[in-house]
Amino acid sequence: MGKADITVGVLMLALCGFAFSQALQFPGSESVVGGLGPAFFPLFVITGMAILGLVVLIRGLVTMAKPKAADLSLGMLRTPALLLCIVAAYVMLMGLTGFSVSTPLFLIGVMLIWRVQWTKAALVGLGLTLILYIFFQKVLRIPLPSGILFGG
Repeated sequence: MGKADITVGVLMLALCGFAFSQALQFPGSESVVGGLGPAFFPLFVITGMAILGLVVLIRGLVTMAKPKAADLSLGMLRTPALLLCIVAAYVMLMGLTGFSVSTPLFLIGVMLIWRVQWTKAALVGLGLTLILYIFFQKVLRIPLPSGILFGG
């Protein structure tokens, strides 16, 4: 798994670098008391992901030093590739359809890749979207993307 870990680690760090730069551009961060603006949580999550990406990269570098009989196969990349495609589609759909439409589709898609039963995936996807909407929009009063199609 050395080559795969190195590849995934580097890609994860690159993705996190891009996401970090985008999160720093969130409007309204400078007007919030205590420095906890709308960018805080995304930056927190991105930093955690970057740390985990670095761990995967280091693990890959360490295992590359050890000879191994098994090589990377295309079948091993199927699930990560599908997840990457779903994340990319989620990002594109977020700007077009907004949070309320794109998030349940994203969550259901990820759970179906993980072979969760369709009805459970739909219930969890819709329920988690509702919980996140209430928490961010109503409790924290952080506006969520409404998308171009719905007046955003």
